[in-house]
Amino acid sequence: MTSTEGIVRNDILESPQEKIITYSEKRHRILDYFLRHGCIKKYGRDENDFRDSACQKLGGSLNLLSKDICRVLGRLLRNVASIRQCVFKWDPHKEKLLDNINFFLIRVHFVVPVFDYNRALKNLEILHNNLSKINFWPQICTQIALTVYITDKNGTNDDKLLQKNIREFCNCSAYAFHRSRNKLRIE
Repeated sequence: MTSTEGIVRNDILESPQEKIITYSEKRHRILDYFLRHGCIKKYGRDENDFRDSACQKLGGSLNLLSKDICRVLGRLLRNVASIRQCVFKWDPHKEKLLDNINFFLIRVHFVVPVFDYNRALKNLEILHNNLSKINFWPQICTQIALTVYITDKNGTNDDKLLQKNIREFCNCSAYAFHRSRNKLRIE
């Protein structure tokens, strides 16, 4: 019996329909889909707020188990809450300011790896040049939100990140985000 079970298992593993997905691939798929189609604010800031029905709904769309989805999204809420508690002091020196923003951008990319980090760094430099031209300096969180928004907007994915999710995980108010967008004439 054991030799037949081994043959059956080998057949199942070798079939093209049964593809083994690593945790990091699952995490990236779940976060990418959720941040483009779901809403962080809808579930609050507690990891236990994700109900089985919401996870099953996402599981049906992604063909993944609902327990994996609840685990990933619960961790997302915990990490977003920790980012929101970070306080960054404004520094008048451009190099130190860029270091602070770069540190914050690294943390955001670690929590939500759905945008191109290298492109975001280039967009951040361009954003700083434009901000210095008009002598307008929003808060660091607003600058990060604008950087992520621009990076995703210019990305290759057809579905874009929802602005409310970008603002939520960057701890940026809607007023500051849209005021900065209007000042910079970003559509």
